[in-house]
Amino acid sequence: MLGRRARHRDSSLRKDRLVKAPLHAASGFEEYWVVNIAAKVVEVHRRPGRDGWASVTRHGREDTIAPLAFPDLAVAVADFLR
Repeated sequence: MLGRRARHRDSSLRKDRLVKAPLHAASGFEEYWVVNIAAKVVEVHRRPGRDGWASVTRHGREDTIAPLAFPDLAVAVADFLR
């Protein structure tokens, strides 16, 4: 499963990171993406565990990312930030 969130406000972003991300990890999601409009990045959370995510990476406008479930489906981060 893949979770993806797009957020504009800092309070929503904080909730996505501190509340929703751990819930997604505990629920068995393989990865969780947060689109951080203000910072112009997509945060990719991977390798869930009891204590949250073992890997969190940030990808800028010039990057391309692909979900683990569909590695051939590369998406330009710039497409999320329009």
